[in-house]
Amino acid sequence: MAETVKTVKTVHSEREPVASCKISSANLQYLLDWVSTINGEVKLELDGGTLSYREIGAAHVCMVTGSAPVLEQEGEAEIGVDVDLVTDLLKPVPIAAPDPFRLEVYEAGPLVLEHARYEYELQVLDTSGMTDPKDPDLELPCRFTITARDWSNFLRRADKASSYIKLAGHPDGVTGTAEGDQVSLTHKLDCDEHEFDSGHEDQVASLFSLDYLDSFRKAQSFQGDVRFRLGNDYPIDWEARPGECVLTGQLAPRIED
Repeated sequence: MAETVKTVKTVHSEREPVASCKISSANLQYLLDWVSTINGEVKLELDGGTLSYREIGAAHVCMVTGSAPVLEQEGEAEIGVDVDLVTDLLKPVPIAAPDPFRLEVYEAGPLVLEHARYEYELQVLDTSGMTDPKDPDLELPCRFTITARDWSNFLRRADKASSYIKLAGHPDGVTGTAEGDQVSLTHKLDCDEHEFDSGHEDQVASLFSLDYLDSFRKAQSFQGDVRFRLGNDYPIDWEARPGECVLTGQLAPRIED
């Protein structure tokens, strides 16, 4: 027996949205899963045919950005979203669902999220207090590309040995180590691409907390390549492109005593 869906006339149906767009299920879920690793709130920018954000964590230790093309767009808007709430609502939707999501933004709210025959009305968050972090200009001499699978496998194994990892880049490749009180792990990363700028010391190395890196790993539910840039006691910078999204991250190093 076919499901009967009742159409309810809501307050928003009596007025026009200030902005709206359609976006694929995969793109929307990749964007929200990525930012959820550092913040429970996000300011989404609907502008120029893309939905994007730039967010810095509360402790100013890491920053993430995300952008994805939209299928349709009318108007422009800044949308304050409760990330935890929306990602929870999206859990029943397969990432490869064929039906796109439609977002409608109304003056002073609500945000209307439509998918298939379901429609949610969500309270929007005030974006006036949300910062717009700048992208730091970093000189990072070591650049390398590995698969998301190899990176994920290394982090899972490193977590059994220590709470942090050291990444060392040199002309011959990149090595990751995790040193604990009882166990030490060394792994030469399987780089598909590797560049090391001449004119620098023979090696650059930085120490990073696994807490943040493991959160990013769990958000990387995609297959593909991850591109990294590494320096000497500098933040690590990386980029991934699942589907049509561009996701980047930067994590400050842990400075050894």
